Order: sequence, then structure tokens, then C-alpha cells
Amino acid sequence: MKGGGQWEVKFNRNDHLDDYWEHAVLSMIGEQFDDGDLILGAAIRLRPKGSRLELWTREAASTEAICRIGETFKELIQFDDKITYASFRQLANGESKAMYDV
Repeated sequence: MKGGGQWEVKFNRNDHLDDYWEHAVLSMIGEQFDDGDLILGAAIRLRPKGSRLELWTREAASTEAICRIGETFKELIQFDDKITYASFRQLANGESKAMYDV
């Protein structure tokens, strides 16, 4: 998984987090992603100051596929704000700059 990464959706409040999670899981189960073979899974990180919904990918190098996944993910969960993508390597090194955003 060193070559992969994650799309991250940040929430200041946990309003509607259950709905976003449900849309994400049903989208993966229903194979709604054109590049679904690159998706590893999803997670929710609940935090008092702001939670995150993450969608993990197998590789970060395929720019077009990763961006398509992000755009589809954002559309399927019906999220209006920006979401960001970072590689697992960036996250492990503490880098805060996103590789991509949609």
C-alpha cells in the first residue's frame, strides 16, 4: 500500500456524516466507480474538532484515474466543498500539501 493514497473529506461538524458514509459504502458495493479496481476501502475518523471520511486507493501515480475517482466520490456522496488527495507516503512524512483536489 506504500504506493497508494486517500481522498479525504473534512467535516467541521458531524451533521449528516451517517448519510455521507452510507453513500460512500453503497457506491463501492454497487461498483459505481469506473476505476473501482484501484479502490481499497473507506474509513471514518471521528474527532471532536472535526471528522474525516477517507477513500483509500491502491496507487497514487495514475493521475487521471485518481482524479476520476475523486470527482465520482464527491458526486456520489453529494458533498459540495473541496476534497483533497494525498499519497500514503506524503501522509507518513507529515506533508500537508494535497496532490490533488476537486
